[in-house]
Amino acid sequence: MKVVKYYVNVKVELKEGKNVDAEKVKLEGILKRFSKKKKGEDKEEPKLTVTDHTIELSGIRFRERIGFRNFVNELAQKYEAKCTPLNEANGKLTVQCEGENAKISFEANVVRFKKPKKEEGEKKEEAKT
Repeated sequence: MKVVKYYVNVKVELKEGKNVDAEKVKLEGILKRFSKKKKGEDKEEPKLTVTDHTIELSGIRFRERIGFRNFVNELAQKYEAKCTPLNEANGKLTVQCEGENAKISFEANVVRFKKPKKEEGEKKEEAKT
């Protein structure tokens, strides 16, 4: 069984005249959904970095591609932006969205995890029991 995870980085470039602090608060609200921890789980928290007119989000994870697509659509709606089709190359998914208020770029690294196979000796023991 293969498990796929999408590690997403988002870069929001605001147009001149937009309040960076107000936009940061909006995005912090979105990040709260991804920072919930379960008991006994050591999970990296998503990070939010602010520079002059740029806000960067990193450390967001999805298990399904549809989750990533929904996240892209949600942010595009917030900024009233139109998006390019999803580009897939070399294990990376990229999407560019541009609107009157902001330019958003999404990059997702696709990581595949394979379930470890059991050794032949273990299989024979399970068959006997």
